[in-house]
Amino acid sequence: MEITKGYLLTSDISGYTRFLVDSELRHAKEILDTLLRVTTDAIHAPVRILKPMGDAIMAFVHAEEFLQPQSLLESIQEIYFEFRRHRSFMELNTTCDCAACVNMASLDMKVFLHFGEFIEQDVAGITELQGPDVILASLLMKNSVKEATGLDGYGLITAAAVTAMDAAHLTKVMRPHHESYEHFGDVRMRIWDLPAAWETTKERERSAMSPEDAWVVVERMTDAPQWRAWDVATDKDMKRIYYDMKSVSRTDDLGGPVREGSQYHCVHELGDVRFTITDWNPPHSFASDEVALEIPIEFTMQIIPTGAGSTLRIMYGEPELPDPDEAKPMFEEAASGALDRLVAILEGSLPDGT
Repeated sequence: MEITKGYLLTSDISGYTRFLVDSELRHAKEILDTLLRVTTDAIHAPVRILKPMGDAIMAFVHAEEFLQPQSLLESIQEIYFEFRRHRSFMELNTTCDCAACVNMASLDMKVFLHFGEFIEQDVAGITELQGPDVILASLLMKNSVKEATGLDGYGLITAAAVTAMDAAHLTKVMRPHHESYEHFGDVRMRIWDLPAAWETTKERERSAMSPEDAWVVVERMTDAPQWRAWDVATDKDMKRIYYDMKSVSRTDDLGGPVREGSQYHCVHELGDVRFTITDWNPPHSFASDEVALEIPIEFTMQIIPTGAGSTLRIMYGEPELPDPDEAKPMFEEAASGALDRLVAILEGSLPDGT
């Protein structure tokens, strides 16, 4: 059997047992079933679910399936965010005063990420993984993070995963931690304060434009799923290719992940393009303020799940020019060419050497 390298992901509902014990069973089960379904639905390709285990869900993704480490971390963050969105929605929309409905706010989520080797086995049509790293990934759920931090919800990323992703720059703000496990010894890791990330994100105002407000709207369909499309579309080296640039470089001094305020300088044969990210909403959309060939203009790209694939949409806001329609064909052509090349990259049909 072939040995595969990849990332092992586990999500686990915090407070599950106590919630069941202290609550009316009927309503408690309905709430937990909903949250488990929401969590399952939030796990998208290329991440693949293995099987639910009570309050936990195990999944995996092969080492090469995410182009950017930030995209892998963003996919994990989005799982947590979906859990919190739906828990908040249920809290706001219940008038029931039973213990289960009152106590649902005590439920939170922990997400664990490890990297290692494993063997994939097909057991009665179900994929199962075998190997020491699979065992360690399960052991991560037994830890002292709550005692060390007071957090009920968090992410826990092993040093092996950080190294494999080459993501030290993305995780350096996370708290160092370690646990000792029998047969594995001391395991170094990072604690990710996902509740704090959620509190920051839920208050953020989105600045991405809608098609109704856009001056230029260009769309293409792709067979690539949403996270794959996001991963490629937001990678600066891929952007250089699909926008036919000579170079794309990040110029801000923020460090860490790409986010609102990140700045870029793109060199094209027709002239320079500079832009600042104004909205970052993985895997759905990103927006920027651009100066393209000395023309200030607002830009948004949306990635919309469509069946098993995605719709890619580029939009430009109308620039303040004496005659904006004179420049419109240039932006339409640029958007069309970019999306044609992006689809070709995603579907493996871009000619070699491009």
